Amino acid sequence: MTLEAKRKDPILPYQIKGQVALMAKQSRKRVDLSDIEFIVPIATSVIRRGGETIIAIFEMAPISVADGVAAYDQRTSHDLPLVIAKSVGYALSPKVSGI
Repeated sequence: MTLEAKRKDPILPYQIKGQVALMAKQSRKRVDLSDIEFIVPIATSVIRRGGETIIAIFEMAPISVADGVAAYDQRTSHDLPLVIAKSVGYALSPKVSGI
């Protein structure tokens, strides 16, 4: 799993794709990660609506480690697909400062 979280800035897909490619490559270099076959990208963002703070969480469809490694090696992580598979919003109650 990779996680890209933003409080004020927009979530940039190329950052998520780059994280997937790097994690895929690392999973093939490190013995303790060698059993990983898929990486699930997740993005979170804070949305403010009418005085309410909502944390939006987006789970993407899994990307195979093989595809991630190939993208890393060929420097084509920008071509990896990002498809939102699930999304959920959490309204913080009571309000939490700093988010």
